[in-house]
Amino acid sequence: MRRRFLAAAALALLLVTAGCSALSPGGGEVDQAALAENATYRWNTSADVTINVTGDYYKAVYRFENRSTVGLSAFERLSDRRPLDVSAIQFRYPNGTVVNASAMTTERNETHTTVTLPAEEGQFAYRVPQRGKEIYVATAATGSYEVVLPPRTDVRYPLLGRVSPGGYERTVEDGRVHLRWDDLTDDRLSVQYYLVRDLWIFGGMLLVGIVAAVLGLAYMWVQLRGIAERRKIVDIEERDR
Repeated sequence: MRRRFLAAAALALLLVTAGCSALSPGGGEVDQAALAENATYRWNTSADVTINVTGDYYKAVYRFENRSTVGLSAFERLSDRRPLDVSAIQFRYPNGTVVNASAMTTERNETHTTVTLPAEEGQFAYRVPQRGKEIYVATAATGSYEVVLPPRTDVRYPLLGRVSPGGYERTVEDGRVHLRWDDLTDDRLSVQYYLVRDLWIFGGMLLVGIVAAVLGLAYMWVQLRGIAERRKIVDIEERDR
């Protein structure tokens, strides 16, 4: 009897634990191999945070002062946070020395990936996989931000591109569009961009639609005019009778 009770209790504990794990999908172990991956970053930046978008992923470089930890997260559709899946983390000391994940401690909970930095002053960088032509960043610090888009992409036309928040400055440097905020205080940043060739395709489709609409209106006008002429002829014939 006692053995049956212990077995039932163990089964109940297993089910409860499994249920908690199912309710907490954001937690889990940190992928140390991904954190230790190698990457090349542009450390010489003028902004406090620089996000370099390549198409397959984006690289973020933060400049910190008096900061010992950084919490990284992403937003779900319902504005719930989840831990950000980062890789190739690096830290650059003010003297230019760069260290990798072995010099930092990384933990993960339901909402954040928290990295303990090796020093309170320096630059911290990481890489994040990207899907599609958009990025969503939960800002981990305030200050000046710069987003560098991939070559031959843009955000100028609202029907194809979208940037939030507003108040940014757009420039083109070395064939790439740069978006800059002097003081970003929002908790999130989103950029939806398009290929320049998509703009020509969209413009061509729009032109074809306009031509088709004009031809359709012209056809309707001709038909209505023909009906009016035939009605006029019928009226004349009836009067002549």
